Amino acid sequence: REICHICNSKSDWKKSTNFGKILEFSKKESMYFGLIEIDDGIRILGNITSTSSPKVGQLVRMNVSFNSKPNYSFIVENN
Repeated sequence: REICHICNSKSDWKKSTNFGKILEFSKKESMYFGLIEIDDGIRILGNITSTSSPKVGQLVRMNVSFNSKPNYSFIVENN
């Protein structure tokens, strides 16, 4: 079991559904990035891939890759 570094309570790891919704986003050059809310209100920053301009509230699927640190990217499900 893990321990919360804020309240020192015991906690467990839980598998994510890997789906979330766009809370806000921005564009830099040709790349979109934004704040995504996944399971239980967890919020993650990451790149957003979409065939059109993303919209707040759209459903996204999360991809996670690891090199030296986690890299989060999100694909819009309903383009």
